Amino acid sequence: MQAEIAASTAMMPAHIHLFAMITLSTDGRTDGGVLELDADTQIRQRLIYFLRHDEKQTRKRRAMVPLCPTLAPWLDGVTGKLIRYHTPTSVKTRAAGGAEWFERPTANIANGFEGVLLAAHAARPDLGLARQVVDADGEPVWLEPRKKLGETKRRPKMVGIGTPNTLRHTIHTWHKRQGVPEAQIDAVAGYSEQGTGASYTHLRPEYLREFLTSTEAFWEAFGEFSSSHLCYGRTTKIIIMNVRRLRG
Repeated sequence: MQAEIAASTAMMPAHIHLFAMITLSTDGRTDGGVLELDADTQIRQRLIYFLRHDEKQTRKRRAMVPLCPTLAPWLDGVTGKLIRYHTPTSVKTRAAGGAEWFERPTANIANGFEGVLLAAHAARPDLGLARQVVDADGEPVWLEPRKKLGETKRRPKMVGIGTPNTLRHTIHTWHKRQGVPEAQIDAVAGYSEQGTGASYTHLRPEYLREFLTSTEAFWEAFGEFSSSHLCYGRTTKIIIMNVRRLRG
């Protein structure tokens, strides 16, 4: 499988790194799923409950997913909303000896993820993680030089190729190629009970053993490119993470 994986090095802020860790470990949805997770009410006994206790199931079911060994240490001791980002405080606050930043929950991660793709493309353009924007006539769009930065030439306006949901597609494809039963994949992904995952919806988490084995195999393969998935590499500032894509 390693021959089908390409690696790119990107600078990921801590909240996007944790988002990626959870998404790739649980096949969880972005909106209404990973971004809304609360450690105090939705993680217990090494299980993630994507359905909160005060909610009812919908057609897009919210699954109960066991914590895989690689993800579990990242969530130890965490309280409140899991996905939070650092916002700088004002100059006045810092001048008075106050904190340099404060944390707040993340409502949308699309812009931050786009920034990661653009940074990765700047570092490794050969991986094709971004492309130049074209106008309605199919002509490439260029941005004027930023004189304050000393630029003298126009630069291409770029857009990332991929979204936060690309992570979910990546791990979903991985599980299929690893031979995880379709019913387990559907159950974890939260597909309707009318689908093939219906028989797994109410089963104990240990019945997802092939899914967990496949998830750990993913992180083991990931380890050939980076150690950023291991909790000892954690930092509250910037985390260097390898973003891997499956070909095909």
